[in-house]
Amino acid sequence: AYNLLDNLLHWALLQTKQSYFEITSMRLFFIVEQVSYNYKPLLLDKNIVLENTVIKKDIIDADQESLKIILRNLLDNAIKFSNENGSIKIYSRHTTDNFCDLIIEDNGLGMSENTRLELLKDTTLLSKKENEAIIGTGLGMQLVKQMIQKNKGKFNIESELGKGTKMIVSLPKTATDG
Repeated sequence: AYNLLDNLLHWALLQTKQSYFEITSMRLFFIVEQVSYNYKPLLLDKNIVLENTVIKKDIIDADQESLKIILRNLLDNAIKFSNENGSIKIYSRHTTDNFCDLIIEDNGLGMSENTRLELLKDTTLLSKKENEAIIGTGLGMQLVKQMIQKNKGKFNIESELGKGTKMIVSLPKTATDG
């Protein structure tokens, strides 16, 4: 309930252009550590192992509060759609000179190609889910996509039904002198 209210508030602030937003340089690893710490009880409840192997030297340009909202929603979904005794890996990789990819990977339920494509659409609130037993409004994903866009980032999903999901957030790297 708290996450839903928090998402509604931030979504409303975004829509009315009233949210405070400041892009600064930050170490990605420590933000992931900070956000994931709050999920320990949920992880323990489902006996899910969380592994953060984000490269400690990775420095990105983003708004810290919106990055936390992105992480909270993606981690919340990874836990929600994971089976008991599952695992979640959060790691970074560098596929271009200008962006750092943050990957939240679970070995949970996964999704069909149709659902994956629907989630990537700009305005889609997913009304029909493949797993009706799992509660969700779709607002979190809308907020994630808008926050990533506002941070000048990119978003992608890799998934296979029954085999898990990778949520990929590409954020601008901090430019280095030289």
